[in-house]
Amino acid sequence: MNVRAIIVSPWRIIIGEHLEDLSNGTVVAFKRPIIIEELITEKGMTLMPIPMGMIPPTGIVLFNYSHIICDPYEPPENMTSMYIQATTGLVMNAGKELFKGRGQ
Repeated sequence: MNVRAIIVSPWRIIIGEHLEDLSNGTVVAFKRPIIIEELITEKGMTLMPIPMGMIPPTGIVLFNYSHIICDPYEPPENMTSMYIQATTGLVMNAGKELFKGRGQ
């Protein structure tokens, strides 16, 4: 699984399975993307996964390069684990944090 992230605003990151064969100089293609929003809480910065609405039946979403802040990059391990947990329900141990699958 080729998990990559793009930044679309200072506090929002789109993370998903990067489809390099569909990406070209004008669009970036992601399969089953989710939004990771950075929130400031009493305990500091928190990452909150948000399901992306209005995804086509194929699960593939194209993002225009002119609307993103940076090229697709390899996200930190905790974001990758959060993406895998949110899309598959698998538990991944990312260092100190332990993400549990859906419904747990």
